[in-house]
Amino acid sequence: VVRGDDKRWHLYAARMVGGCGLKTWTTNSEIIHAVGTEVDGPYTVDPTPVFQTFSHNPTIQLVDPGKRRYVLGMIGCGGGSKTPRDGCSNGTTCNTTWCWSPSDPASADSAPTNLGNVGGLANENKKGERRMANGDAVNDAKVVGAGGGGCDTPHWTGLATTEGSPDGPWTVVTPKVGGGVQVDCSTAAACWHTPSITNPSIWPLVNGSVFMAYSTGCPNCSVSPGHKHIGIAFGLAATGPFVDVTPAAPIFPFASEDPAIWYDTTNSISNESWHLFSHTDYSGVAENNTWTHVSAHAVATSPWGPWRVVPDPPYTRTVTWASHPPTSLQTRERPQVLFEDGTPVALSNGAQPGNNSSPWYPDGYTGDWSFTLVQRLKPRA
Repeated sequence: VVRGDDKRWHLYAARMVGGCGLKTWTTNSEIIHAVGTEVDGPYTVDPTPVFQTFSHNPTIQLVDPGKRRYVLGMIGCGGGSKTPRDGCSNGTTCNTTWCWSPSDPASADSAPTNLGNVGGLANENKKGERRMANGDAVNDAKVVGAGGGGCDTPHWTGLATTEGSPDGPWTVVTPKVGGGVQVDCSTAAACWHTPSITNPSIWPLVNGSVFMAYSTGCPNCSVSPGHKHIGIAFGLAATGPFVDVTPAAPIFPFASEDPAIWYDTTNSISNESWHLFSHTDYSGVAENNTWTHVSAHAVATSPWGPWRVVPDPPYTRTVTWASHPPTSLQTRERPQVLFEDGTPVALSNGAQPGNNSSPWYPDGYTGDWSFTLVQRLKPRA
């Protein structure tokens, strides 16, 4: 989310086509644009996608105030070669035993009591029965895509640019072959990762150069080997090329992804004004029980490091609503800090209630239905 010269907030988000849920992200995800006059909404969604399937994980940043140049980071180029899954209902992915729908009288009795972790769907309903809520079978084989192309895949990370307004149009500037954005650490004595990265988050400097936080697998890390970890790269331009500034070790010693790098000009408490937020697995499984929170926070006096991991997470799974009792989310991913005139004013996340209550569905049981959560750091005046 970024604020434009038109004083509107421009939100770029991933939407699952076909009324499907987050479990279908590798086939059904497209990138959409919405605008609002307040940072926490309401937002009006443009029905035409900015990038069709497959595209995912958009992050937007103003990188050149003079030219009003914006950069959009994403996974997948929207080539349209994926075959989206169908047979979904109300933003929830059906499986062969259950499909949730608030308009179906039987769905209340058929809602599973335990959805598991990170979008998992249980095979039994409240009565212990194994059946669909509406009695219809759903063909899970329709998940299979129809080819991928060089960039129409979760393994391709790219950047797009536009000038004048965050409305677009957008031009993909990353080559659509060769794996997308790469981070070079060939000149380092040792490097903890391969050049391919994902989850780019860019922070610009006044001279036009940028720092980019990223995540990628760490095959030899002592904690969470093979899982994603986070590093930082430097580029003379917002579109690269990028050179690693953390080749020796990742920022967090445990598994982490979805970084958000930002600089706080309002900090008068400490000289550690560089910040990095990340998503982590609150169960602690991926982190070998060294970290059991849904998020992590690191700070530094310079983006070149050293970075210090803050003992407490920046946010939790609990959300306090203005018109609803506090609820707990099943997942809270993709953190991004939103700014107005250089001041951080809100936090956005990709959120999934799962079987927890929410203002929209107080009884819970929403499967892999997800939404974009924007939470102000301070209440409205």
